[in-house]
Amino acid sequence: TLINLTLLLTNLRFTKQLTDGTRLTIRILNTLLVICTLVLDISAHFRMSLYEEVYGYTYLRLLTHAFMGVILALLIASIWRVWNEKVRILKAYIIIGLVALTLINYINIDAIITRQNIARYNKTGKIDVAYLNSLSYEAVPELTKLLKDINPEVAEKIEKGLYAKENKILREPDWQSFNLSKYRARQIISKLK
Repeated sequence: TLINLTLLLTNLRFTKQLTDGTRLTIRILNTLLVICTLVLDISAHFRMSLYEEVYGYTYLRLLTHAFMGVILALLIASIWRVWNEKVRILKAYIIIGLVALTLINYINIDAIITRQNIARYNKTGKIDVAYLNSLSYEAVPELTKLLKDINPEVAEKIEKGLYAKENKILREPDWQSFNLSKYRARQIISKLK
C-alpha cells in the first residue's frame, strides 16, 4: 500500500502539464492503482478477521484493523485528488491522521478486546484468560461477565485476576496515580465481595 501510494503521489506531482487526452489516461490509470490498492486492503482485512476468529483479539490485531481503516480513508482522499486537482492531498492526509489518532486514543480498546474474546469464547469455547487478565482496568467491567461462567476454571482465573488488579490499585494510593479507569475498576471489584 505504501509503495502504491508513493507511486500515486509521484504521478500526481510530476504529471501536471499534460494534454487533455493524456491527463484523462493518467487519471484512469491512477484510479486503477487506487482500486488495486483497495483490493489489497480489503484482502488484508479479511485475512486478519480470519486470524482473529482462530486466535482471538489483541491490541496488535485491533490496531491493524484501525490502520486499515486509515488506509481506506487515505485511498478515498487520493481518489478525490486524482479527479480534482484543487484538493491539497497533504492537508487531507494530515487531517485523516489526526482524526485517526484522536479516535484511537478515545475508543476503549481493552473493553473491545475483552468483549470480542468473550463472544469468541461463547462460540468456540477457547479463551486466553491470562491475556485478558493482563489488560488494563478498562477491561474490568467486561471481565466480570466471566465470573458466572459455566467453566469454574475460567471463572476462578478471572476472579484471581480481578483481585490482583484490586491489590495493585490498593498499593498505589497516591492521588497522583488516580485515574477514572482505576476508580471504576475498584468500585466494580469491591461490589463483587
